[in-house]
Amino acid sequence: MPSLNDAYNKLVAIESDIAPVHGDLTAIKSSVDTVNASIVALTAAVQLGFSQVVQRENIMIMLLVHMIQQNDTIICNLEKITAQTCELVNLNDQILVESVLTANATTLTSEILKTVHSEAALELERLAELKKQIEQCCPPEPRQPRCVYRPCDRPKGITDGNPPNTGAKLQGDLVSILSG
Repeated sequence: MPSLNDAYNKLVAIESDIAPVHGDLTAIKSSVDTVNASIVALTAAVQLGFSQVVQRENIMIMLLVHMIQQNDTIICNLEKITAQTCELVNLNDQILVESVLTANATTLTSEILKTVHSEAALELERLAELKKQIEQCCPPEPRQPRCVYRPCDRPKGITDGNPPNTGAKLQGDLVSILSG
């Protein structure tokens, strides 16, 4: 049977074998703690970076929405200018027609004044009646305006309330950003 001294010597030998393992475990724990601290710092930095990216993205979205609204206003104003320009061209045509009619009336009056005989007046009436009959039979084609306003096609998408499928979630976010 082993003696108490032998058991003690065995424990001392085991303790001397455990001491390096304990030192190794302490070093490993220190390394793990260092890596853990680095991961915590990196996680915080990444979260801060993502929050800044989200903030900048929100600002960009608000600016884009503002630019879209400005473009809609510009398009509307350009359409109004186009319609008014078209009206001016047509008004000018109408003025030209009225000028021709006035000239024709002046010429007719002049011709009547030149006519001294009643026979000439009857002939003018007969010609006027003939012209009226011709116009009843074959009326002149109505004058078409030179300019006809045609509004622009509106782009489909956010302004029509039908956002594309890829931006449906983004549209909801835009509304909350703008109203917030």
